[in-house]
Amino acid sequence: MSVIRDGSTPPRAAGDARLAAGLPTAAAAFELGRRAFRNIVRVPIGNLPSLIIPLFILAVNVGALGAIASRQIDVGEGGYLAFFLPTALVLSITNSAVSSGMGVVRDMDSGYFDKLLLAPISRLSILLGRLSADGFRASLQATLLLTVGLIFGSGLASGPLGFLVIVAMLAVWALAYAGISLAIALRTGSIDATQSSFLIGFPLVFLSTATVPLELMSPWMRAFAEVNPVTYILNAVRSLISDGWDVGVLLRGFAAIGAVALITVPLSLLALRRRVAVGGSR
Repeated sequence: MSVIRDGSTPPRAAGDARLAAGLPTAAAAFELGRRAFRNIVRVPIGNLPSLIIPLFILAVNVGALGAIASRQIDVGEGGYLAFFLPTALVLSITNSAVSSGMGVVRDMDSGYFDKLLLAPISRLSILLGRLSADGFRASLQATLLLTVGLIFGSGLASGPLGFLVIVAMLAVWALAYAGISLAIALRTGSIDATQSSFLIGFPLVFLSTATVPLELMSPWMRAFAEVNPVTYILNAVRSLISDGWDVGVLLRGFAAIGAVALITVPLSLLALRRRVAVGGSR
């Protein structure tokens, strides 16, 4: 084990040593989460696409369609910016959740994943550690994008507490959606295959109330939107921004996230068990 000049153990090596010694699930997940988040902030440029692309789409849609949409949609004081801002938020979080699986694949390629499987820790802590880092990253992204929206005049009818609820909701959504990329990563061990989870998230966001409310959609698209969980997440965030507190809308938003998590988390756990059964990174 490497040491620094005063004889103490470097933070990363200390965390690996604690994992090797065996830790309860929560403590192991905390150590793995810290490591995963350090890797995220070590290469911040990797997070830029999930921030810049939603901001670009937000600016283009508000600039091109804002005046027209404001005559067709009851957008309130914040205008079409307030209506479309939730779409940019959810798109950003959904895109960044793909990185969860990609981080696992990198650990497989480096051999670190095999070391984790040999450590006397719960297999569940491996997933929880990765997800905790992604949830924290999603919180930071949501805070930044929501702040940008406020600066440009979106408003926030629910106030500071509503700001925190939006951030929390989007962080939980990141955890639920990340289960898809984790399942693909653990099942295939391929960066290319894991990146393909973007092809699920992008249409999932835009086949919802991303750009217009249900009543303005054509029948076929409305049918998709009504069963799309993202619709209810967008409605909940939009309500907090434009209308204030609507408990029913909020509960439906969290219920939609829970329904997705009930599918994605077991899928990722099953993929992890299979990966362990076939011999780690192989």
